[in-house]
Amino acid sequence: MKIKKAVLLVAALGFLATGAYAQDVGTLKKIKDTGVISLGHRESSIPFSCYDDKQNVVGY
Repeated sequence: MKIKKAVLLVAALGFLATGAYAQDVGTLKKIKDTGVISLGHRESSIPFSCYDDKQNVVGY
């Protein structure tokens, strides 16, 4: 009985799942128009980003 309920639950969730579609607005439009993705970092978000002794950005 539990297996039958689990199968029905998975099937129901499968019908409810929908894909996400990107729209050409805001940031995505800017990237599409310019062909450039701009990135930034914080100076003191160790270990994600920081400066080494030669002032090069290091981190993940």
